[in-house]
Amino acid sequence: MLNQNKATDQWNYYQAHKIRSNDTALAADILSVVTISDKDTAKKIAKSYADHQEKWNENLKEEQEKAEALEVEVEQAEARAVRFDLGEALLEIGLVITSVTLLTRSHAYWYLGLVFSAIGIASAVSVLFLK
Repeated sequence: MLNQNKATDQWNYYQAHKIRSNDTALAADILSVVTISDKDTAKKIAKSYADHQEKWNENLKEEQEKAEALEVEVEQAEARAVRFDLGEALLEIGLVITSVTLLTRSHAYWYLGLVFSAIGIASAVSVLFLK
């Protein structure tokens, strides 16, 4: 969940930069069509906007890569959580089935419970093999 929050924050940061970049581009476009009496100042402002735009374009790529990397981490954590949840559920089922042995005195339930428990343990251990 922590990684999901980090990924969301990173995408929000990316979006804020994207909005700022878009606003700067719009201001530069308006500046290029508006008639200004002081041409030197207009050129300086336009150059400043162009510099900011170039910097933000580079930053946007970096921010997007960071956000995508965090999303990959989130997907990996979710896959591990699913395996652990499955393992836990199977272990609990195994425990319940083996408990039935006490009531019925039938060893078949004991072995069936052991099978479910072994599968649950295997599911939990399979997390080590996920990439």
